[in-house]
Amino acid sequence: MIKTRGVSHIAIRISDVARASEFYGKLLGLEVVPFPTMDRDKAAKFRDEVVSSKKVAAPTGGIWFAAGSTQLHLIASPGHTERTGSPFGPHLALVVEDFEQTRRALKEAGIEFLEAPAQQGRGRQMWISDPDGNTVELTTEQ
Repeated sequence: MIKTRGVSHIAIRISDVARASEFYGKLLGLEVVPFPTMDRDKAAKFRDEVVSSKKVAAPTGGIWFAAGSTQLHLIASPGHTERTGSPFGPHLALVVEDFEQTRRALKEAGIEFLEAPAQQGRGRQMWISDPDGNTVELTTEQ
């Protein structure tokens, strides 16, 4: 049996690095994590092999953020068109410190959100869409 120790990172597709950086860095307050140093020739060869074998578009860039001990890798992909916004589909969840302050910040930024009914002792939850339509849950632990 494989023994998993935790989550290293979550990767999602985006279409615009600058726009995603504003959303995740400025609005949600995540800190940028520098890309690791890598051999450019080996990385390009691997990218080309993946693009060819998986029949996917080559990434055009990206940005990484720290979300506690987990990283969020945003990968720029041409033609990205996902638009769900549903809490019942694929999404990432970020723990926020102050739910009421988060709600106020979203309202001030003009960002619509879907809020779950308060559940005693189980934390609070709300869902927003990032600029590319990826669903982001904002939650508290209590």
